[in-house]
Amino acid sequence: MIEAGADLIHFDVMDNHYVPNLTVGPVVCEALKRRGVTLPIDVHLMVRPVDRIVPDFAARGRATLAFILKPANTWIGPST
Repeated sequence: MIEAGADLIHFDVMDNHYVPNLTVGPVVCEALKRRGVTLPIDVHLMVRPVDRIVPDFAARGRATLAFILKPANTWIGPST
């Protein structure tokens, strides 16, 4: 990606609760940084509860986090 001219790495992180997909976690961000990736990493968290996972990404070399705020105890959606 970098050799092709990318100036940002973006992840949509889904947890199979907030949205019906399983995707990458904070260790992927950490692995990219450990392997010398210097591009900003933009992470869109589609997880619940979001407050539980934000610190994990914040500690692993991310550049920016985006998420939808919805309190964990007021989930409105399909049963899991």
